[in-house]
Amino acid sequence: MPDFDYLVAGGGPAGGAAARELARHCPEGSIALVGDEPHPPYERPPLSKDCLAQLAGGGDAPPRAMLGEREAWQAAGIHLLLGTRVAGIAPQARTVTLDDGRPLSYGKLLLATGTRARILPMDRGQSNLHYLRTHGDACRLATRLTAGARVVVIGGGFIGLEVAATACRLGCTVTVLEAGPRLMGRALPDTLARRFCDKFTHEGVSVRLGAAVQALEGADAVHAVVLADGASLPADVVVVGIGAVPNTELAQAAGLQVENGIVTDAQGRTSDPHIYAAGDVAQRPQELDSYPGFSARLEAWEPALDQALATAQAMLGRPAAPLRPPWMWSDQFAWNLQVAGHGGLADTEVCRELGKDAMAIFQLWQGRLVGAITLNSPREMSLARRALQNRARPDPARLADPAVPLREALGR
Repeated sequence: MPDFDYLVAGGGPAGGAAARELARHCPEGSIALVGDEPHPPYERPPLSKDCLAQLAGGGDAPPRAMLGEREAWQAAGIHLLLGTRVAGIAPQARTVTLDDGRPLSYGKLLLATGTRARILPMDRGQSNLHYLRTHGDACRLATRLTAGARVVVIGGGFIGLEVAATACRLGCTVTVLEAGPRLMGRALPDTLARRFCDKFTHEGVSVRLGAAVQALEGADAVHAVVLADGASLPADVVVVGIGAVPNTELAQAAGLQVENGIVTDAQGRTSDPHIYAAGDVAQRPQELDSYPGFSARLEAWEPALDQALATAQAMLGRPAAPLRPPWMWSDQFAWNLQVAGHGGLADTEVCRELGKDAMAIFQLWQGRLVGAITLNSPREMSLARRALQNRARPDPARLADPAVPLREALGR
């Protein structure tokens, strides 16, 4: 008999959601979740927004638990092993070793090890150099976001811009440095990226595009960020948001197939039939009939949960519903940005203006809708997500015409 029928390695959103799903549908099974943080699984999107602002204002902002405290997980039949991690896997023996040396045997193993922040090459551990991935990171950063503090954010992606907006609202003097030619360059076309640049500038944030960081001045604490063009920016706080690295080392050492992430099939199964993967670390086939063989590793809250639920069903030997097209959102100042689908595959983009500070962009590949982006337009995103699910083939001219009701333009 294994120690646990189902063992989940990783205490993030995917690990937590999968453990709950396993417990819900297999109450007689033994389930354990191993997480390296002291908290049970919690929601991470608030960390760069409301949670950070509340902590900086002196408020109490505990992690927003997905199920509850330890007692709630135990009541659900899930054994939590927190403050530790899986350090090694022996696939043939179906055992893992924790970092304190404890062995655990399993029937089936789920790797939900997530990602970690990409480290700045010139990071020397300075006390005011911050990354934001965990609640502990948010607590440490919040103590420095005082009114008047000079905050330099390195990286103009979602996390960096959310932190910049929060810091600006707290009265900090904020500069955003983006090495590329536009903000959120991996997700947004130039038209929309320029709007966000203008928005941040209007709110008082200094945005520098094409800004390559050359050095961080200061041994114990950074006092200036030096750019490749010779500019030196004084800094009381430096926040780095330059992407994430998938935690694939455990899988690699176990001999599993790894590319951009841990490679799985459509059921979440890895190259070992008893080991599964889900969440930010998993590279999984996507539901795109017009793009056969396409797989991707997704870094977003809802896709991680969707994958976790589907993979848990597969671990139980049950059929799982197809995954929804990926979707994510970001709140920056009073603006709401939503992105759905796989817009990077598109060969055509159609912009639908919806008024001041509101627009929708529809992305098509060979006539089929494969992605959508909306600014301050939740209704339009709701319709677009439904059209993505239904594999719609809309007429681009009708999509662009705001006089045509969007439901009709999307072919519904």
